[in-house]
Amino acid sequence: MKDFFKYAYYRVYEWQLGAYGKHWLPAETAILNVGLMVMAPYFIFVALVIKYEPFGISFEPTKYTIITIILMVIEDFFIRRWLKGKHYKILKQFKNESQKQSNKGLLLIWGYISFFVAVPIIIIATPGGVKDSKEKASQKIEKSIFKHERTMKDLEGYEKNTIKVDSLK
Repeated sequence: MKDFFKYAYYRVYEWQLGAYGKHWLPAETAILNVGLMVMAPYFIFVALVIKYEPFGISFEPTKYTIITIILMVIEDFFIRRWLKGKHYKILKQFKNESQKQSNKGLLLIWGYISFFVAVPIIIIATPGGVKDSKEKASQKIEKSIFKHERTMKDLEGYEKNTIKVDSLK
């Protein structure tokens, strides 16, 4: 898996190098993108928490935003420590790859990105989970309350009609 992230770093770096030239930006962009790729499973975890609220944990956007920012800063620190002195080794390692290896690596990277973008969206978009069951339960309660109110109104009308009938005798 380390080699996959090294390769992702290399591909993003080369892509940004072509766009900006020799500058600090390609390395920073590569670090940021690898960091987001490493954080992708966390986003699936957040999607699952939003959907199913396990152990009574409810979704509070500010709480998860703060946690995500803290984790990204910590992760950035560790990625920079991991890359310290390895930047040029990584570039040399993948510099002489063939076109076939390049296409295969690019396909793996896009597959990884597609998977980790699609899964949270699918988890949140599909019906089910705690929120949907709460909504269904509240709808059932509303229907039963409406039926009860309707029954009470019918009974009140019945009692009035009964009283009228009794008064005629």
